[in-house]
Amino acid sequence: MAGFSVLFFATFFVYFKEANLSFTERTISNEALTTKLKRWENWHWGRVIFESLAFGCGLILLAKGKF
Repeated sequence: MAGFSVLFFATFFVYFKEANLSFTERTISNEALTTKLKRWENWHWGRVIFESLAFGCGLILLAKGKF
């Protein structure tokens, strides 16, 4: 569970911190925007998978009484 949680939070520092800043500061050209948004979407879904796995592991540990 902890490993998936760490991976979930690590994605912010590995990708989302810079990507979100580039969206906020509008440093992406209109031509590159579609590609950048698709890449953001893929990273986001990876993050959702890590989060879901961490949640599932937490539920399993809770059910076994080890949490």
